[in-house]
This record gives sequence, structure tokens and C-alpha cells, in this order.
Amino acid sequence: MGKSIEEVLFNRTVVRYRKDISPTLLMGVTIEVSDKNSISTNMSKCAQYVHDLSDETGSVEIPDPDRLKVDLEELRQFVKVVQNRRK
Repeated sequence: MGKSIEEVLFNRTVVRYRKDISPTLLMGVTIEVSDKNSISTNMSKCAQYVHDLSDETGSVEIPDPDRLKVDLEELRQFVKVVQNRRK
């Protein structure tokens, strides 16, 4: 999700580990409430699996393949909607 925010939603204006920003790329950026909601929901979901929670919970639950398929499809749709909006 993080890479899709950088590369698609923010149109590569700000990219991790790059020393500069490209403010002229903001001309193509439009952010809607639905984007914020999708980001909030999915970043929270990702954090459950990506961050090391073993010290706090004793283990990290691994999502089942069907859940991963649904999450990946949601990400694909998010990217598609943002890209189509920019056209």
C-alpha cells in the first residue's frame, strides 16, 4: 500500500529515500475522501502483518490465501481508480 501511495496517489512527488521532492508532479494529484478511507483501512490491516508484534502478542497471524486475494484485488482497484482519475 505504501508504494501505491507514493507512486500512484502522490504521482511520485515524494518518494522514500529520494533526497528531493518534485512539486511540479502535484499538478496531477487529486485526493478524495474515499482514498483516505481506503488508505486508513488497508494500512492498518498491513500493519498487523508487517510490523514485528511478536514481543507484544507472542505471534503474528499469517493471513490465509483467500484473504490475501481479496486484499490484493482491493489494492488493484485503488490503483486503477486513482490512475483513471488522472486521465
